[in-house]
Amino acid sequence: NSLRFKMEVDQYKDEQQALLEEQDRGLEAISEALRRQREMGLAMTREVEGHIDIIEGISKDTDNVNTNIERTTERVKNMRTKAGVCIPWCVAVLIFIIIVVLIAVPINGKP
Repeated sequence: NSLRFKMEVDQYKDEQQALLEEQDRGLEAISEALRRQREMGLAMTREVEGHIDIIEGISKDTDNVNTNIERTTERVKNMRTKAGVCIPWCVAVLIFIIIVVLIAVPINGKP
């Protein structure tokens, strides 16, 4: 009886040891999977940060272009305003010159 009990206890210990070893292997596999996921997460974070830097650069460049467009638009408006005032005067002077030339030049050689 005692021998049989000891054998059962030893068998139980062996089964428990086998279960513990199996659990250890499972935990090691889980640990390795978590380590790989952590590395992937860190790589994705680096990638996203790189994209954020690119987007911020594009945003800054876009702001600069927008500012330049606004300045150029304002210059064009000013030029149109100045041209709007200048054109009638230029036309008036041109008509005056034509009238003076027509008066001063004889027609068919007669003064």
